Amino acid sequence: METLITNRFPIFAAWCYVIARRLGYDEDEAKSLAVTRAKLGAAARGGMLGHGAHPSAGRGAGGAVRGRGPAAQAVDQVPFVGMRPFVTEEQGQLRGVLIREVVPPREYDSSAVRKLGDSYPAVLRLLRRFAQALPPD
Repeated sequence: METLITNRFPIFAAWCYVIARRLGYDEDEAKSLAVTRAKLGAAARGGMLGHGAHPSAGRGAGGAVRGRGPAAQAVDQVPFVGMRPFVTEEQGQLRGVLIREVVPPREYDSSAVRKLGDSYPAVLRLLRRFAQALPPD
């Protein structure tokens, strides 16, 4: 195998994708959740969590995001890879939410698949093998 030079974000996003698929999320849900969790990890590592508005700012009753018009959705949290990212339901599927924006599944393709390039299938195979060696819980 050729040497792969990259930063940790696409590797961690791919790991989160593998875990999400193992937990039963479908393809698009896993992609959205993986990018959401990887971005939260990057923000935490960079010391950017907890420096913005109060967590309840911008939300109305029932957790609905304000200021987004009719497309606003209720926001919830799910335990995932050591954090509790915000999620919403969009057309019956789970989507990650960051800064009141839904994380589209295509963002995984641009932030993980594209950055890993030709090495992506090999990286994914290794991560899947590693995940299978761990207990499901």
